[in-house]
Amino acid sequence: MTRYGRVFTPKTTLEAEAFIAQNYDGPQYEGTVEVECIFSPDGTSVTLTPIDGEQSKLRGDLDNYVKLLMDGLNGIAWTDDKQVTVIKATKQ
Repeated sequence: MTRYGRVFTPKTTLEAEAFIAQNYDGPQYEGTVEVECIFSPDGTSVTLTPIDGEQSKLRGDLDNYVKLLMDGLNGIAWTDDKQVTVIKATKQ
């Protein structure tokens, strides 16, 4: 949000969301969804397999990575992100 009260999404964020949406190749779910995502310096993987975590080499807060992923998949992997009832997120 700007100091004048406007909501602003940077161009790089919009591009990252578009990249996520374009690279998703799964179905669009209608019911509730559980999301597990793993962020690493080599890329992002969304998986159902838990991993052993170590100290992350990534900068930034995990919730910001999750928000970008959720926004990028909204309307693509699910109709509305309110369908997501469980999120498991790790950064490596």
